Amino acid sequence: MAKPQFALKIAAALLAVCAAVWMVRHFSEPSYQGKLLSAWLDDGVRNGDMMWFGGESRGCDSQPAQAVLAVGPCGIPLLLSLLRGKDTALQKKLRDLAQKYKWIPIDRHNPDDLHAMACYGFWVLGPAGKSAVPQLIILLDDDDAGVRTLAAYVLSFIGPADTAALPALEKRLIALSQTISPGGDWQGEAHGVLRAMGEMGPRARSALPQISLLSQPPSGAIAWARAARIKISGEGLDSAIGPLKNPSAIADWRLARAVATDLGTNAAPAVALLVANLQSTNEEVQSSALFALAGIHAHPDLCLPAITDFLSSSNHLPRLPALLAICAFGRAATQWVSISQITPCLTDDDGLRRQAATNALRRLYPEAAAKLSVK
Repeated sequence: MAKPQFALKIAAALLAVCAAVWMVRHFSEPSYQGKLLSAWLDDGVRNGDMMWFGGESRGCDSQPAQAVLAVGPCGIPLLLSLLRGKDTALQKKLRDLAQKYKWIPIDRHNPDDLHAMACYGFWVLGPAGKSAVPQLIILLDDDDAGVRTLAAYVLSFIGPADTAALPALEKRLIALSQTISPGGDWQGEAHGVLRAMGEMGPRARSALPQISLLSQPPSGAIAWARAARIKISGEGLDSAIGPLKNPSAIADWRLARAVATDLGTNAAPAVALLVANLQSTNEEVQSSALFALAGIHAHPDLCLPAITDFLSSSNHLPRLPALLAICAFGRAATQWVSISQITPCLTDDDGLRRQAATNALRRLYPEAAAKLSVK
């Protein structure tokens, strides 16, 4: 009899803890229109609002983004909590239990989900997330490389609003430069750090010597380092994007395309060259050029007419980046892209293309998406 009684006590204790956690979360977490901020963040991630990690196009015309903006800096404590999320054996067991018993009020998101939600929130807030900088500086020294990487990316979303993190970013860059290689887990963190420095512009000049070391072989972060250097120093784009004129020299072309993509709207002068690249018969050149145009999302009048042709192309490979590029322009793309051009892609035989088409329709034509019950 002792064992059943003990099991009942454990179950009762677990239920009490779950109820307490639910109450604390429900009554302390900010909400908008009667819905918790975390639920809005989850919607934003699932909707594909943050198409380009750290891109300037913040997708603020979506409902989840409007919710994040309405809550504003009051949501930063939650975002930081989500960013710090890590897994333990107990959390995994509780999550598995909650999946089995749906009535248990435990968050079923794994750390990757939580991190994505935090990044989405900070991405929408942009410079309005400035008050999080002191905590983000601390997270740059976290023992988890994933958390350090995300902290750097979030600092890039905040942009030039605060340079207090520059010394900590320089410290991380020096540590990372000691492990430079063509591959490795360090590259994601290097990208985040370089993006954050680049967004600070001329005020990050003290980091230029270290950035220059990473802009040469054998670094695996050459394109990102060159993009950061251009943003900080203000040097011209000609040498960086010149190779886009000659896609037959594929190695140089790839590097130039990567630099242009990472520069975002700063690479607007590259749009004409990339649109010309869409005429190439090389599928890699076509697809990569489309991805770059999405990252830059400038001159819609020049590139969108050429991009939309790929939606009905018999070649399936460029269709996904074409959908992503259209979505990156948001509702500004409706002048060149019709509902009838997107809807055939909703039944594409590839799941990723269907998802991209769904997100594009909801972003460009939310009313039509609602009528079609697009989810």
